[in-house]
Amino acid sequence: MHLCFNGTAQPPVAGGLPAYFTPVEPPVVTARGDDARIENRGGYYYIPAVTPFLLFNRQTLIMTPKVVRLISLKKTPKNPYPLFEQWFETAVRAGLELPNAMTLATASKNGKPAARIVLLKDVNRKGICFFTNYRSRKGTELHANPRATLLFYWAELDLQIRIDGRVKKVGARESDAYFSTRTRESQIGAHASHQSKPMADQSVLFAEFGRLAKKFEGKEVPRPKHWGGYRLAPDSFEFWKGRDFRLHDRLLYTKSGGSWKKTLLFP
Repeated sequence: MHLCFNGTAQPPVAGGLPAYFTPVEPPVVTARGDDARIENRGGYYYIPAVTPFLLFNRQTLIMTPKVVRLISLKKTPKNPYPLFEQWFETAVRAGLELPNAMTLATASKNGKPAARIVLLKDVNRKGICFFTNYRSRKGTELHANPRATLLFYWAELDLQIRIDGRVKKVGARESDAYFSTRTRESQIGAHASHQSKPMADQSVLFAEFGRLAKKFEGKEVPRPKHWGGYRLAPDSFEFWKGRDFRLHDRLLYTKSGGSWKKTLLFP
């Protein structure tokens, strides 16, 4: 698997929703509310009284019964990447805004936590990549404590993926390649902003942006040395699927040497 995002490219996706969300003919509803029963038909578990959930698209509204296969140790892949790809493609196909948005949680060397939203820009077997200012708070914390957690949450789909691992800077060539895909204004902004540092008022930022725009006029904007990418090398993935009555699915992958161990967790 290899997903890549830049200023113009769109993530590659397979046709249609993955099999995980294949709808099936629901059973006849004979009870409502607390009297609803759970039925098993052909490996699908039903709660007949539940209402459908919605996948929102900007132009069309897709209604799919809230019936999906339970997460199974036997039927899920041996490593987490194919399942990550499948769930991510589901979020893309559903037309969600910024499906690649993820929470990045870090901690200082003294253990003080912080979290913010960043954007996934590349994922492959080496890890998950995002870009930022190395002098920002997150950059400072990753330098002092190079472990982090990433969290994807797609509320419309009742899906969540949490990924833990160690973080390293990517090479200059990779950072240069991504920086070149950004808009010119965003490139200048990377120079103008002293991210996470105190600022008297916004006019200071705008004035610096204007000065740099004139400085680079007619020239290629170089990548600032203090700006670039990080890659988180996962040592665990947890897949969470929300279900009615809070009987959620939780599947944990933990890395051990060159292989992955799968464990189901109580919700």
